[in-house]
Amino acid sequence: MTFGPHTVTHPVLSTTTPEQAGFEISESWKRLSCEVSKPVPIFCYPNGRRRDYGEREISCIRQLGLWGAVEGQPGKLNPATLHESENSRYQVPRAGYLDSFPHLLQSVSGVEPVKARIRGALH
Repeated sequence: MTFGPHTVTHPVLSTTTPEQAGFEISESWKRLSCEVSKPVPIFCYPNGRRRDYGEREISCIRQLGLWGAVEGQPGKLNPATLHESENSRYQVPRAGYLDSFPHLLQSVSGVEPVKARIRGALH
């Protein structure tokens, strides 16, 4: 099992003050580093939507020396895009999996991304 930083109190970072956002990110990494022998240096944004974090948070994560960050936006990682911009590795998409075998099958088979595109086209 591995653990990475995720904030201390799970706020929507974009709604916090710069001081609180910095504290949430840095204290999370500090505590994790003290309590876990090999923490994963990849930050996970609470909620994870693009509007829930911004350049301020990316800058803080970068300054801590973390390798990158994952967001809650569905999508597939294209390794070639990790070097397109300075922020690419701090905005890596990830999708959660529900605790059901049918949902897992949809996700790994490619059905889930198709459903997401259809939902996006309908909105």
